[in-house]
Amino acid sequence: MNKTFRTLWNPSLSTWVAAPETACGHARTRSVGSACATAVAVIGLWGGPALAAGGAGGVASGSNQTYYAGSGGSSGQGGSGALNELSSGAHGGAGGSANESTSTAGASADIGGFSGAIAGAGGAAGVYPNTGIGQSGTAGESQAVSNGYGGGGGAGSVGYQLPTGIISVFGAIAGGNGGNGGDGDWAAGGGGAGGYGATVFSPSFAWSVTGSLTGGAGGKGGDTWSQAGGGGSGGGGLFMSVGSAAAPLSVTGAIVGGAGGAGGSEFAVGAHSNATGGGGGEGGFGVVFAGNRGTVSNGASGVISGGAGGAGGAGGGERADGTGAPGGGGDGGVGLWSQGAGLTVTNAGLITGGNGGRGGVSSNSGPNGANGAGGVGILGANVDITNLTGGTISGGLGGDGVTRAAAVQFTGGTNSLTLGGGSLVGAVAIDGAATATIRAGSANQSASNALVLGGAGTFDTNGNDMTWSGQISGGAGLTKTGSGALTLSGNNTYAGGTALTQGRLNVGSNTALGTGELAMDDGTTLGFAADGLTIGNAIRLTGTQDPVIDTGAFNATAAGAITGAGFLTKAGTGTLTLTAANNYTGATNVAAGTLRAGAANTFSAVSAYTVAAGATLDLAGFSQTVQSVANAGTVSLVGSAPGTTLTVTGPWVGNGGTLRVGTALGTDGSATDRLVLRGATAIASGTTGVVVTNLGGLGGQTTGNGIEIVSTANGGSIQPGAFALAAPVAAGAFQYRLDTTGTAAYLSNTITVVPPADPQTATAPSTSTAQAASAPTPAVVVVPMYRAEVPLFAALPAQLRQADTAMLGNMHQRIGDTDAVAGSATPPAAGQRRAWGRVISTDMDIRQEGTVSPSSEGRLNGFQAGIDLWADGRWRAGVYAGQLDGNVDVTGFARGISNLAVGYNDLRSQYLGVYGTYMTEGGFYADAVLQGSRHRYTVNPVSALSVDGKGSGFLASLEVGQAFALAPGWTIEPQLQVAHRQQSLDDMVISGALVQNDSENGWLLRAGVRVKGEIATAAGMLQPYARVNIYHAGSGTDVVRFIGPAAFTDISSRTGYTTTEVAVGATLQLSAATSVYGEVGQLFDSGGEQRLKSGVQGSVGLRVNW
Repeated sequence: MNKTFRTLWNPSLSTWVAAPETACGHARTRSVGSACATAVAVIGLWGGPALAAGGAGGVASGSNQTYYAGSGGSSGQGGSGALNELSSGAHGGAGGSANESTSTAGASADIGGFSGAIAGAGGAAGVYPNTGIGQSGTAGESQAVSNGYGGGGGAGSVGYQLPTGIISVFGAIAGGNGGNGGDGDWAAGGGGAGGYGATVFSPSFAWSVTGSLTGGAGGKGGDTWSQAGGGGSGGGGLFMSVGSAAAPLSVTGAIVGGAGGAGGSEFAVGAHSNATGGGGGEGGFGVVFAGNRGTVSNGASGVISGGAGGAGGAGGGERADGTGAPGGGGDGGVGLWSQGAGLTVTNAGLITGGNGGRGGVSSNSGPNGANGAGGVGILGANVDITNLTGGTISGGLGGDGVTRAAAVQFTGGTNSLTLGGGSLVGAVAIDGAATATIRAGSANQSASNALVLGGAGTFDTNGNDMTWSGQISGGAGLTKTGSGALTLSGNNTYAGGTALTQGRLNVGSNTALGTGELAMDDGTTLGFAADGLTIGNAIRLTGTQDPVIDTGAFNATAAGAITGAGFLTKAGTGTLTLTAANNYTGATNVAAGTLRAGAANTFSAVSAYTVAAGATLDLAGFSQTVQSVANAGTVSLVGSAPGTTLTVTGPWVGNGGTLRVGTALGTDGSATDRLVLRGATAIASGTTGVVVTNLGGLGGQTTGNGIEIVSTANGGSIQPGAFALAAPVAAGAFQYRLDTTGTAAYLSNTITVVPPADPQTATAPSTSTAQAASAPTPAVVVVPMYRAEVPLFAALPAQLRQADTAMLGNMHQRIGDTDAVAGSATPPAAGQRRAWGRVISTDMDIRQEGTVSPSSEGRLNGFQAGIDLWADGRWRAGVYAGQLDGNVDVTGFARGISNLAVGYNDLRSQYLGVYGTYMTEGGFYADAVLQGSRHRYTVNPVSALSVDGKGSGFLASLEVGQAFALAPGWTIEPQLQVAHRQQSLDDMVISGALVQNDSENGWLLRAGVRVKGEIATAAGMLQPYARVNIYHAGSGTDVVRFIGPAAFTDISSRTGYTTTEVAVGATLQLSAATSVYGEVGQLFDSGGEQRLKSGVQGSVGLRVNW
């Protein structure tokens, strides 16, 4: 039926249409002279002729006959006859012929001599102007009694075969619907297939679809008592065979495959026991490209869709022993299908597969029919796809409404999918005969789709960053190319391995790389997109240069072995832990963060390691062997217990870096981590600071070389200055130093001193060997090295006692002299009370004999304020509160050096006291005080961490004095004071030790004399005085115990002293109610095992009476 068409003006449609060359139309004013013009190029198509419909199926007749009715005709073809006896044939009707104006009916069926024959219908009319819709197939005849069989439905015709010169379709064209199958007793007829919406063969020009092309729907299958008919398949939307011309297709309208017909069902009652529902028909494809390579551009408003699959028919029978089954749902149609040499697709609209049909329902409580699968969105080989912003490529949903077909399935050849901002709904599948590249077409592309690697897949980031979070499965491998970063975060299972050839690959899950190895080319980077990941894949360094593993800020573990000749760089501030036995031969550069061992011998023994400033190579307690080390950062051997060994078979170059070792600090031979330099080229040079971590050491005193932390073997050596302690090392009461020789480095806490020979025993030079041998050898003195904290703690009790004494003072220091009445020394009137306060500044210079001979120098400042709570003529009682704080510097014997400045103690003491005072008119007084103290202090050693402590004190004092007249206005007053001092300091924990203070509790005695006068002045009565005191503290010992896990060291300091005080002061009575007073003085050492003196110290106060 190939015809020649020309364009005619259709006035009713107001457009140009295609028509046969024999037709004439009304002319529209234009540059041609006749409406019956010769053929010209096609410029538009609204509709076209419909092909003839198939003839209807024949009908079997006669009671209980088993003759088969003929099938319906299709597309102008005669129906085929059926014969089950030679004498009686049943033939379907012949298909009608089609022409432009009339149709010819097909011949009637030949049913032999039986009655009841119904002839098959003839073909439908040929041309129906301007419809563009193919004629539906005629339904098959039914025979639902007497064991009859229903006839099959006729197929729908093609909506239109487009001419080769087509350039645009802007109308609506649809294929004919398939006829419904006839009902049958034993078996029903199947539904006819829907016709294609349109076909075109070898188009000559680029052309477009702005209207719609729709495939016809498949006919429904016939119902039955036993075997229902299947639904007909839907017709494709467009079938295009590409010729020699490229003829790209542009779609801004809709091309949709027809829906599959529903399967027939069992009759509602009286069904046979094996009644089976008919399967649903498949949905039609949206577009098929055949022939040469095609090109299609789907615009933002374009839709290319497969048809939906038909629903399965109900089945299963009503009897208990029924064995029939419901029909399965039909599969959805493919959206865009490449069946030829290949296809180039650009999509900004919607390309989708059809949804699958739902399975039929069982009538006997059995399982429902299988659901149809969804149709693939784009299917084919040698397909290149670009999915632009706004574009969607989707697989159809299955009949269950949950499972979804692949959005894209590459069946063979070389393929690509470029992500340009659109979306994919459904998986991307690469079949075994295909390879495919998924490319980032713009920045920050992201997809969560599954990827099935039946064939090899490639991600090309193309200078952009891309994330693929869906699961990747299959037996093939994956390649990463292009600059930019690819992030894989799915729980992937693909087995073919990963080749990282360019750019960066980030992993966001433990199984992101599937189950195969990772091959890293030079210049590539493996990164991490989540914290705490463990990557179990083997890693092979394919080149000889510099792949990078960059943890970023995350911590990660590489559990697979690293092999190859490349050298490896660890980047990122996080920690990378290696747990496999790695044997790559290139160098290792720890550029940032931490490279940590997770097992023994996991560092490559044939790799040279470089540690940058700020980076760490961490053995974490697992012994390792490496080729060489250049360290500007930190190399740490420390684990949970000492004993880790780092063996270096080549040079150790310290570039100002740090070596950390763990040691059970104690006596000689204590367990320790160790650096071993093995071999003639294993030479330690440069500068390396050593930091020692005490791992449960006792802090005992070393007696020999000490604890060896660096050793050599097989010709290894240590250059001078290669190792030095970077921080003080202390445990128990001892400070350790590092003694380094050319072959080892030791931790020791003693200094061996050989005293010089006594000059008096020296002899004249002699040649006699016997005389030389008999010369005495000076005795060797071993001097212990105490840590800096030792003198600080040893001095602390004496410092706090002196603060307590300064707060106590004596009665006249606290409250001044009694209120002056000219010419009288009588006490205040009965019932008169007073409130008072003073500012204090006390200086201390204490030097104690003992283990470390601590010396203290410092000043404390504070205040004291009190009030009488009760008073009468001679008695008064009250309370006071006060505070003193300040810093006291300490020197002592530490680190093997006498009088070493070791730091300072920061004292903060608070006081509460009660007092009772008795006075007589004759100048006698007695003053009793009970004082409690609350101490807070911070011990601040030089080059070590400070530590806070607390304690308390108690003091009881009784003071008496008697004034005697010397001359008018002058008296002399002998005084005596006795006090008992107690102190309790809490235990403190410092590095490597528990510190316990056992402070001496003892008596303090003061004896003195004071000379006082009374002088009237314009400002008021002035009472100046001068006094001399002798203080004596009983001999005793403060003991500080430094306790390790299994040993302790006691540090003793003596406390007995005698000191002399000289002071002057005065009280000025400003009014009857107000007085000011003050004193300055100084202590002078007068002997004892503790020497106590001071600089100038004093106080000034105010007293108010009422």
